[in-house]
Order: sequence, then structure tokens, then C-alpha cells
Amino acid sequence: IVKLLTQQRPPLTPGTQKWDYLYIDDAARGVLAALHQPDAQGIFNLGSGQPVAIRDVAETLRGIINPKLELGFGEVAFRPDQVMHMQAAISR
Repeated sequence: IVKLLTQQRPPLTPGTQKWDYLYIDDAARGVLAALHQPDAQGIFNLGSGQPVAIRDVAETLRGIINPKLELGFGEVAFRPDQVMHMQAAISR
């Protein structure tokens, strides 16, 4: 984001990782909802349940900041321990 804000091309991975994002206000509402349920016990996973490709996130941010900026997809290799898919199990 800093690179985009300073009108620079950010070097990126290919962006094929898919991660589950959650807006902070939704996370807070989820925690409060669990706290107000007297019978709520155990672990609750908070997430959207909808993974989004990192590439899409980068392109959205670029579109907001300056749609003409180039993105350096594929210029950074994945780390050996790269998480490629992270999605919350939200059934509870």
C-alpha cells in the first residue's frame, strides 16, 4: 500500500494465494454476539467464509489509489512456508 501511495510499482508474488478476510467491525460484532450468549462455549472461528485471491486485493487497492499504476505480480517468489489457502470454518 505504501508503494502505491508513493506512486511506485510494488513487487508482488503471483497473488494466487486465497485468504479469508473479515472487516474489523464484523469481528467485533461476532465477539459481542458470543459474549451475550450464556450457553456459548468453546472456540468460534470468525471469518467471511469467502476466501479472496491476494491478486484481487492488490488490484482493488490499486484501483482506489491510482488505476494507472503497474503491479509487479510474479516479481517476488513464494516463501517455502507460504500459506496458499486460508479460510475460516464458520459453521459455529
